[in-house]
Amino acid sequence: MKCCLLPLLYICLAQTLWSQAPLVKMWDKRFGGTEDDELRSFQQTTDGGYILGGSSESGVGGDKTQSSYAVYDYWVVKIDSLGNKQWDKSFGGTDNDHLSSLIQTIDQGYILGGWSYSGISGDKTQVSWGSSDYWIIKIDSLGNKEWDKDFGGTSTEEYFENINQTPDGGYLLSGILYSAAGGDKSEKNLGISKYGL
Repeated sequence: MKCCLLPLLYICLAQTLWSQAPLVKMWDKRFGGTEDDELRSFQQTTDGGYILGGSSESGVGGDKTQSSYAVYDYWVVKIDSLGNKQWDKSFGGTDNDHLSSLIQTIDQGYILGGWSYSGISGDKTQVSWGSSDYWIIKIDSLGNKEWDKDFGGTSTEEYFENINQTPDGGYLLSGILYSAAGGDKSEKNLGISKYGL
């Protein structure tokens, strides 16, 4: 009796798997300019569309409607539920800036996070502490900049990774820190680098 159950179970399982509907592609889209553009983060938005973010070295051309300040700038693209572009925005200073994370905020705007080598220039309103710092930009629902902030230590480099909004409306930032205590960094490293909040 045991010999018959295993083949029967296999046949039933195989029929169940084969009878399921195959995955069907609904749509695909590509967005880019005339140079190197890198997607680093995306999220579905409350209107059913998506917000896409990354870094771009493209000037005006293709899907990009704003020129670059330096080699790489933050580039954000808002699309609807069918993948149609609604708007795009670039943010940068006069050195390299790399966006790594973005989320929709409770006010229906967006918060962008990455790392920046730029000093005060372009969209960046605060000096850098070290070689590269965390650079946070708050934009409204249409991509207009509301404010930006720079966070870093005084010695070498900080590489931003993630951002989350807290229940009190603030933000929690995380990434890799190489700096010792100094600037915005209050604790020394235990080794060469430290994962920091």
